[in-house]
Amino acid sequence: MKKFCLLWMVLSLILAVPVSASETQPTAMDNISCYSLDAAQAVLGKEELVENADSIIVYERNSSTLMYAWNADERVYPASLVKIMTGLIVAEEGNMDEAVTVKESILSQIPSDAATTGLQPEEVISVKDLYYCMMVSSANDAAAVLADHLYGSQDAFIARMNEYASELGCTGTNFKNVHGLHEDDQYTTVRDMAKILSAALDNPIFTTAFGTEKYTVNPTNKSEVRYLVTGNYLMSMDDVEYYYDSRVTGGRTGVTNEGYRNIAVSAETGTMELVCILTGAESTLAENGYSVEVFGGYDEISALLDMSSDNYQVTQVIYDEQVLTQMPVNGGECDVVLGPDTSVLAVLPTSVKTTDLTYRYPNQSVDLNAPIQRGEQISSVEVWYKTTCVARSDLYAMNDVEAVQTESIPSSEQTVQRDLKGLWIVLGVLAGIAVLVLVLRLISRIRYRAASRRSRHNRANRRRSR
Repeated sequence: MKKFCLLWMVLSLILAVPVSASETQPTAMDNISCYSLDAAQAVLGKEELVENADSIIVYERNSSTLMYAWNADERVYPASLVKIMTGLIVAEEGNMDEAVTVKESILSQIPSDAATTGLQPEEVISVKDLYYCMMVSSANDAAAVLADHLYGSQDAFIARMNEYASELGCTGTNFKNVHGLHEDDQYTTVRDMAKILSAALDNPIFTTAFGTEKYTVNPTNKSEVRYLVTGNYLMSMDDVEYYYDSRVTGGRTGVTNEGYRNIAVSAETGTMELVCILTGAESTLAENGYSVEVFGGYDEISALLDMSSDNYQVTQVIYDEQVLTQMPVNGGECDVVLGPDTSVLAVLPTSVKTTDLTYRYPNQSVDLNAPIQRGEQISSVEVWYKTTCVARSDLYAMNDVEAVQTESIPSSEQTVQRDLKGLWIVLGVLAGIAVLVLVLRLISRIRYRAASRRSRHNRANRRRSR
């Protein structure tokens, strides 16, 4: 029993040594996060959810959450989705009130069968009207004229398009023209297009035009009034009523040379602001062989919006200035209290409460040394729901920590050495006690044997004396 108790005490001391949380818990670096467009895990999983598409991405902007991705990094021909990037640059760098004189040399580069608004050589028209011709009715002539006006040539504008794509983190995109007419070496991915569209939606000029269903172009020196109507049936019921979806707030469509439809939309549903990009949807022709019976892509977009919003919502999981944790500071007069500098949102199932979430601090074991100033970035926090990291935030010092003026303040390493020294002292004491017990038992046995011998000797003497 004494040996068992001794072993139990030793094991208890060993197990009492703390283990860092980062060594026992997975972190977002394990590729099980969903809070960015580049995330490896999507809320809706990785299975194919709709059949009529080559590639799809659905992204929630408020919480930066990847809702769904299917072949998100596969190269595709963008068709008129190119105009999203053209529209972003014009919105940021153009002056909508400027007048533009249309050049015949620019119009001559547009194929006669391409979609246009019939711009004429020497026509004087505003940047704003050209912009809406491009954004609402997908006019290729307007896109070319705008690019030439802003940068002096389409080549210079295209160079800016590719530069901007790189700045946004697009790794699978190469622009060769400003309008999207087919070129073999012009390609993109739905992930890249989502990055471009999400950035564009931060610009109010772009967002307004992207969501415009109808627009009237003022008369010019070469044309009467032009009436524009979007070709995105999710936004308008003028041509086809049954695809209209009230959740869609903006959109751009394009058709490749092979006849496949690409669609990019923004949508608001419940607490979500969604971006959805779909490419390669096939339309179904009627029996006559040329009339379209089912326009590919529209039903699929609505289905993806349903899947995203029916059982999920955006929830605030971190609050601005919320006290989340505290950490010891070597040489400090107190611990440092940590919190975020902004609120953080996450997409969660509608049935989930914040009490179902786990908050993890992957840098909790990092050594901190005084002094520390309020507002200094110190650590980070990850918010987990089950096996998925749904949000992350940097953590900042919420208080100043001044250095304590003492002769010697033990560092973390010294603290560990001191604890190990204490452990060896305890083990030495326990070993000494064990030896002492054994010695006492040995002495007791010697005394017992000596007493027994004396007793036997006395009895023998008594017998002889008789």
